Amino acid sequence: MTPSSLVLQIPTSHSPVEIATARHAAMLLDIPVRSLSLGDLTVARGDLASGALPVGSVEYVRQAMDLAGIKAPEFSCYPAVLGRHMHRKIWRTSEVPGGMARVFVKPASLTKAFNGFVHIAGQDERDYDDHDREQLAALRRHSPVPELWASEPVTWLCEWRYYVMDDQIIGRARYDADGADDAPAPDPAAIQDCINLLSPSSAYALDVGVLDTGETACVETNDGWSVGLYGRALTPTKYLQFLSRRWADLFSST
Repeated sequence: MTPSSLVLQIPTSHSPVEIATARHAAMLLDIPVRSLSLGDLTVARGDLASGALPVGSVEYVRQAMDLAGIKAPEFSCYPAVLGRHMHRKIWRTSEVPGGMARVFVKPASLTKAFNGFVHIAGQDERDYDDHDREQLAALRRHSPVPELWASEPVTWLCEWRYYVMDDQIIGRARYDADGADDAPAPDPAAIQDCINLLSPSSAYALDVGVLDTGETACVETNDGWSVGLYGRALTPTKYLQFLSRRWADLFSST
């Protein structure tokens, strides 16, 4: 599926790889491109209402949805149907868990409000590493605390992203930066079972990894409108097709 035109976020410090890849695909396919900042996005209301595809940060695409009259879809990063593939306890909560010494938390109601991190009860913020300290600060900026996903911490040997469109894997890439090069690959049968359980779906990312127990487990799922591009998982035209497939699905539901 090819979009009629693109609306790309500038400056390119926002989602630089994704925007550069979409721009490359537009050049190959001779698709008109309009580059606008988040603050100027309202001038593209007419283009977006006519089906133009926005590419940028989560905040940028959310505003594009509003301008296009699209209601942000309900989407769970931990679908109940994949329960048997999680291999860890996961629950929703409206407060920072304090009963467990260590618990992994991430936003449930505010997509990408902060990145997931392991919260350690009673630990001074100075004892977190730089990444987790930033996420803790982002969490604390919200009052009241947004609804959270909480889960038991686990150890991943590797993590992979599978790009799924119309229930078929169209690309994949390993994205854990610190994992061993010889880490075992996820079990293809487990991955296919996840896809079967999620069917039918237009376009989404399925993140899967291998635990230190040897089990293949679902890390999370991500809706196709808010999916970044890892490595060389997809060619520019295939990535644009992936984004366009999900956007068209959302647009047709308005």
